Amino acid sequence: GVANRANQAVVPEGANIGLGVQTSAVRNLHLQGELTQTGNDLDVALIGKGFFQIQSTDGTTLYTRAGAFNKNDQGQLITIDGYEVLPGIT
Repeated sequence: GVANRANQAVVPEGANIGLGVQTSAVRNLHLQGELTQTGNDLDVALIGKGFFQIQSTDGTTLYTRAGAFNKNDQGQLITIDGYEVLPGIT
């Protein structure tokens, strides 16, 4: 390594000095959000525990608590991101 500044201690090469962040833990907080009237007849809210099951474009099953739904061109219930709600609801 080389000195960081004149008359300073030698800093090992590749070391970062300064302000930064490091993740110490990851926690899932499943707290109830505030219920809001949206005016969309297809929007649904979950009270308590539970998830909506959806299918991604690659066929993977995903879970969400977001209940903002629409219909696709075939009349199937989908998320605002276009993922189909499982089981398929038409």
